[in-house]
Amino acid sequence: MSTTRPRPAVPAYFHPGRDTGAWELLGRRQVDLVVVNPCSGVGAATDPAYVDVCAGHLRCTIAGYIDTAYARRPIVEVVGEAVTYARRYGVGSVFLDQVTSGAADLPHYRELTGRLGSAGVGCVVLNPGTVPDAGYFGIADVVVTFEDTAERYRCWDPGVVPTGPAVTWHLVHGAPVDTHVHTLATAARRGATYAYVTDRTLPNPWDGLPAGWADTTDAPEGHDT
Repeated sequence: MSTTRPRPAVPAYFHPGRDTGAWELLGRRQVDLVVVNPCSGVGAATDPAYVDVCAGHLRCTIAGYIDTAYARRPIVEVVGEAVTYARRYGVGSVFLDQVTSGAADLPHYRELTGRLGSAGVGCVVLNPGTVPDAGYFGIADVVVTFEDTAERYRCWDPGVVPTGPAVTWHLVHGAPVDTHVHTLATAARRGATYAYVTDRTLPNPWDGLPAGWADTTDAPEGHDT
């Protein structure tokens, strides 16, 4: 398994007006993917702060957060929210949260991703937070196969992860700062294309960048031992 450092991808669930320094840092660093989340989704109205950061401040793929409510939310609503992200902010990719992992709901997500593609959506990220049925890897670009604490990540066994075309992303929270480089090396060993590790904890570990994030992203590539 390759130990090349996973590419940086950030669930940025914090408002640009509240933490301008963090958004400036995201704009300066080499980040592949940033998820924007104005109001647990696109929100009721256009937010000028997000217009600013999405219109050129970030030099990466930007995905809009959308809750799918574990296949209970109507497909037309999800597609409509994706279209709204594109209209308000020029965001052409989506991060679909609360995605199921079993085969029973695969037809729902297959239809959803097909309609998103027809609506002009580019990159589709699915977040079941665990390794899902193999069919999910055939309908998305990125699949989050782990979202949980560092303690659970240390003993997590992903088993045989289905192959593409989707690549994998690991989201690890509650990790002490001095373990971040090692955790990223573990993610590489486990085959993650994208990884994000933070010392922040629940209820919202994605409400700011982790301590020392700039140092971690600039650090030499590590190897798991």
